[in-house]
Amino acid sequence: MTYLIIAVVVLYLVGTITWVMPSRRDKKQAAMRARAKQLGLQLQYKTKELPRGLDRGYGAVAYMQYIQPRPQPLEGATVLKLLRIPEEEGQIPGWTVSGAFMDEFLAPFEAVLAGFPADVFGVLVGPGAVAIEWQEKGDLDDIERIYNGLSRLLTLPLVELER
Repeated sequence: MTYLIIAVVVLYLVGTITWVMPSRRDKKQAAMRARAKQLGLQLQYKTKELPRGLDRGYGAVAYMQYIQPRPQPLEGATVLKLLRIPEEEGQIPGWTVSGAFMDEFLAPFEAVLAGFPADVFGVLVGPGAVAIEWQEKGDLDDIERIYNGLSRLLTLPLVELER
């Protein structure tokens, strides 16, 4: 009977320890977030209701927002919001664009957007910062791609058409 009690206690302790330990995915996400912070990116955990066209499930989706602040905020610029919807045939194929922007203005954005990982579903370009909304299903190499893409977005002009 004593051996049975000892075995139950040991199994309980082993189970508790393994439940508390981070999974492989948790370790990978921690490494990606640490690398992003080394590169100077800011991170925010968020949830959002996504439209059905995204084909990522329904209801609120948890994601990380990777933000790169501008060294100097832009005066009089508007916010450009891009949302990935695969079937969209708009100004940028596969993305919806908020606001009225000229096609010539959006052309450089298409090349930058193609460099982001496939699970980046939102891009925000504003006067104070640029950001992506990402579900972090990639790997450590994707952080470099995101950083390079955000750096390129910082260099693009941000002007909306007059209404």
